[in-house]
Amino acid sequence: NAAAAAPNALPLSGAAYRVAQEAYAAYARGDYAGAVARTREAIRQRPDVVSLRVLLANSLAAERRYGEASRSLGDAIAQLGPDPALTARRRQIDALNASTRAVARGGRQPAGDPNALSGAALDAAQHAYKAYAAKDFAATIR
Repeated sequence: NAAAAAPNALPLSGAAYRVAQEAYAAYARGDYAGAVARTREAIRQRPDVVSLRVLLANSLAAERRYGEASRSLGDAIAQLGPDPALTARRRQIDALNASTRAVARGGRQPAGDPNALSGAALDAAQHAYKAYAAKDFAATIR
């Protein structure tokens, strides 16, 4: 859904709506680079729409660009305030980033975080997040 998450925000319409739909379609077919480009254009037109900010972060994260995804959410939080969708997704991406870095260093969990995912659990979680973002809830559960 391309509607804004903020309760008083205007719904997407016109060119911004069309670009957002193209971004969501690109994401759904796995064209994450295309989704990033189209989402950035939609955000340029409508920087107030939280769901577009989350889509950008999800698209970057799908390309394993976790640091950039986290920074984009940090920018959104600075501009739009601490919306729960933005802050929750940033925590998730930061956890993925920490776990991915730990795996790259030899599979160890980050120091001080006994719940950090690694290995097969990390891969499963990443697939689940991608499926959830694509609204494929059956795949999310699997």
